[in-house]
Amino acid sequence: MSLRPDQDAVVNQTRDDSQEGNWVVVVNSPSHEKTQLAYDVLSETSDSVTSSY
Repeated sequence: MSLRPDQDAVVNQTRDDSQEGNWVVVVNSPSHEKTQLAYDVLSETSDSVTSSY
């Protein structure tokens, strides 16, 4: 969990999905490019992808 206001949307979505029994994948990457790659890969098979970048 985080107290950073810029991550509220991600924290709230993660909390809601995990409480509903859904899988949650959290990616913390070293660069914007790798974050975008993870976003692209996850978007292909996920119902939703949320980001704080």
